[in-house]
Amino acid sequence: MKRAEELEAKGYTYSYDMLGEAARTEADARRYHLSYSKAITAIAAAATKGDIRSNPGISVKLSALHPRYEVAKRDRVMEELVPRVRALAGLAKAAGLGFNIDAEEADRLALSLEVIEAVLADSALKGWDGFGVVVQAYGRRAGAVLDWLYALSTRLDRKIMVRLVKGAYWDAEVKRAQVLGLDSFPVFTRKQATDVSYIANAKKLLGMTDRIYPQFAGHNAHTVAAILDLAQTAGIGLREFEFQRLHGMGERLHDLVLADQGARCRIYAPVGAHRDLLAYLVRRLLENGANSSFVNQIVNEDVAPETVAACPFDYMEQVSSIANPAILTAAELFWERRNSKGFDLTDAADLAAIEAARAPHETVLFDARPRLAGSVAGGQRLDVRNPATGERVGNLLPAAAVCIIALAMLERDGLWVALGLAATVGAFVWVGGIAYGLVKSAIFVVMNAF
Repeated sequence: MKRAEELEAKGYTYSYDMLGEAARTEADARRYHLSYSKAITAIAAAATKGDIRSNPGISVKLSALHPRYEVAKRDRVMEELVPRVRALAGLAKAAGLGFNIDAEEADRLALSLEVIEAVLADSALKGWDGFGVVVQAYGRRAGAVLDWLYALSTRLDRKIMVRLVKGAYWDAEVKRAQVLGLDSFPVFTRKQATDVSYIANAKKLLGMTDRIYPQFAGHNAHTVAAILDLAQTAGIGLREFEFQRLHGMGERLHDLVLADQGARCRIYAPVGAHRDLLAYLVRRLLENGANSSFVNQIVNEDVAPETVAACPFDYMEQVSSIANPAILTAAELFWERRNSKGFDLTDAADLAAIEAARAPHETVLFDARPRLAGSVAGGQRLDVRNPATGERVGNLLPAAAVCIIALAMLERDGLWVALGLAATVGAFVWVGGIAYGLVKSAIFVVMNAF
C-alpha cells in the first residue's frame, strides 16, 4: 500500500489480489480466510472516499476458502463456504471497499454462480455497491453469465461491479477437455474470437450500467479504443466505468487513458509471499508471452503496426469456422482412430444424462454367477449389498470347488486333463446318484416288509 501512494496521487486506484492457490486442507482454507480478513482491515485505512469506485478493493478466490470447492461436494460448499464469503463481504462493506470474486476454471463456473447468488442475497449487504464478480471473455458462456448477473442484481435490487477479463486458464481448459474426452471446449480456441467476445461483452456491459459498474481489464490498445468509442456512441460518461491493468504492465497506455481521456483507471496488484507468487507469474507469462499477445507484439520490432492493431472482427469474418482447426478435440486426437467419448462430471447436462441412464436399474436385482461352458455347479447363493446404504442390490452365485479346480488344471495342464477331471467328478456324481437311489429303494422295501 505504501508503494501504491505515488500512483494514487496521479489518480489511479488499486485492487489488491491476495495471492494463493486452491486450499488443499481445511487448515489452508482457514489460513487464507484469516489472511483475507487481515487484508481488508489493512486496506480499510486507505478507503477514505465517499464513492466506493474511488476506493481501493480486494479480490478473493473461492477455491482458497474451501478445500473441496467442487461440484461433487456442492451441499458441503453451500453450507461451509457461503458463510465465509458472506463474512468477508460484510467486512468489505463496513470498510467501504470493493470486493471482487475472482474467476476460476470453467468446470466450477455454475457452482461459483450459486455461491455468488447466496452471498449477494444476504439482506445485510443491501445498499452496498461494492460486491463484484470477474467474468472471463474467453469463456463461451461469458455473455450468458453477464445476462444472469444483470437479472440477479435486478431481482435483488442491488448494484454490482463486473470485471471483464480475457481469461487466465486457457491452456488448462483446452487440455482438460481433451483428457476427459469432451466433444468441445469451454473456451474459444482462436485469440481473435476471444477479442471479439471481449468487445461484444463490453458493449453488453455498457448497456447494463443501471445495475452494473463495468471494469474493463486489459492492455490491448485496440480493445481500449473500441470501448471508448462504444461508450461515446452509447452516451455513457467516462466516469461510469473504469479500465484496469496489472501492476507493471500496460503503464503507458493507461497513463494516456487516465490523463488524456479522464477515464477511471485501477491497478490490479498481486500481494503475497514469494512462495505464492510463482503460480501467478506462470499464468501471466503464459497469457502475455504468446506470439499473438498484444503485449508481446507491441515490443517486437519485426511485427508491423498494422498487425499489432489488427481488427479481430475482420479476421473472424475471413475464417471458415470460429473454432481453430489446429486445436484438436478429444475425438480427433488420434487422427485415423476416433477417440472414446468421455463425460464431464461437473456438467449438469452430462450428470442428467448419466442419471437418466442409471435410473431404470435402481430397483433391479442383479444376479452374478460364473460363466462356464456347461451348467453352473454353484456354491451357496449370497446377497450383495450397496456398501454405502446397506440396500440389497442382487445375488452372487460363487463357483463350486470343482469348477475352480478344473479351471486351475486347465491353466496348468491343458484342456484334456481338465476335461478328464470334470469327467471323473461327473462319473462319481453319477455313480453316487445311482448308489443313493439303490439304497433308498432297499430301505423302502425293508420298511414295507414289516
